[in-house]
Order: sequence, then C-alpha cells, then structure tokens
Amino acid sequence: MESNKLDDKSHLVQEILSQTFEDQNFSDVDLSHADLSGADLSGANLSGINLSGAYLCGADLSGADLSGADLSGADLIRANLRATNLKDTKIDYGTKIDGKWHLVWQIVNQRVSRRDLSSANLIEANLKGAYLNTANLRNAYLNSANLTDANLIKANLRGVNLRGANLTNANLRGADLTDTNLSRANLRGANLKNADLTKANLIEANLTNAFVQKARFGYNQGISEEVRRDLIARKARYTDSTK
Repeated sequence: MESNKLDDKSHLVQEILSQTFEDQNFSDVDLSHADLSGADLSGANLSGINLSGAYLCGADLSGADLSGADLSGADLIRANLRATNLKDTKIDYGTKIDGKWHLVWQIVNQRVSRRDLSSANLIEANLKGAYLNTANLRNAYLNSANLTDANLIKANLRGVNLRGANLTNANLRGADLTDTNLSRANLRGANLKNADLTKANLIEANLTNAFVQKARFGYNQGISEEVRRDLIARKARYTDSTK
C-alpha cells in the first residue's frame, strides 16, 4: 500500500513537472515531502496544493500561483519566486525561504500600517493588492514589481526605483513620489490625488485614466508639453520655473 502511494506521488510529480494540469486546481493534490528540487514550475497553477515538507530548493516558481498552498516545513532556499503569487500561502517556522521572499509573503498576507521597508529589495515581487498604507519605502527597489490594486495611501516612495512596475489601479493618494523612478511604469487608472511627483522620472510612463487632481508635477523627465497641458487640464498642479 505504501509503495502504491509513493508511485502515485511520483506520477503526480511528473505531471506537475510537465505542467499537464497547468490550468487546473490542485486543492486536493498531496505532494507533501515530494522532491521538486531544481524543477521548472514557472507559471504553474499550484493554488491550494499541499507542498508541506516538500523539497523545492532551487526550483523555478517564477510567475507561479501558490495562493492558498501549504508550504509548512518546505525547503525553498534559492527558489526563484519572482512574480509568484504568495497570497494566503501557508508557511511556518519550519519553512526555509530566502529573506526577500519571506518579506514579500509578510507584505501580502499581513495588514500592517506604517511598515518600514526603506531600501528593501522587492525587485519583481508580486505585491498585487498589498496593504502598504503609510509605509516607508524610501529608496526601496521595486523594479518590475506588481503593485496592481495596492494600497499606497500616503506612502513614502521618495527615491524609489519603480522602473517598469505595474501600478494599475493602485491607490497612491497623498503619496510622496519625489525623485522616484517611474520610467516605463504602468499607472493606468491609479489614484494620484494629492500625490507629489516632483522630479519623478516619467519617461514612457503610462498615465492613462490616472486620477491626478491636485497631484504635484514639476521638473519631470519624460513629460512633453502636450502631456503637461493634459495633466493641467485634469486639474494636476504643475510647478516648473522653465515653463
């Protein structure tokens, strides 16, 4: 009987590795203590899967959906968790996970105001819907991070690198974005009311449908005269001694 269980688990591992069930729900799948070290699980749907005690050292989980998965006691040292969904993922004191990704897990699963994340490395982190109200992110690295629908009300983002970040529909009301690198960032539909974007790098930034009433702009790279007039028409405040 035990041999049959091991054979079944081995078969499941192979199916996971081949992503046969990429678009299916794994909530009833038990891969506890499975050896998936170095496995390519990029983009896989692993939502709700039981991976407790699994060996995932060095596995590529980039872009995977681990929401609701059980990773208690699992080994994820050196695992690639770029853009991985860790919402409602279960980890415990026995889970081995690199510090950067443990911090990402904390951010997306713990509602904490005034969190101090100054100079934090959050490059390519999946922070979709994260609660970062009044957080201190000064000089943090959020290049290519996913901050879709994130709550960044009155957050300190001064000097943050948000190059290529996705801030679609993010709430940045009253946020300090002074000297922030927002080049190629997607701010479509973002709430920028009362935010300060003075000296922010906006080269190739997408401000389509962003709410900019009373947002402060000035001395920005990447803002053409046409864009400047459009921002003012949308009730943004623009200060620039050269204009």
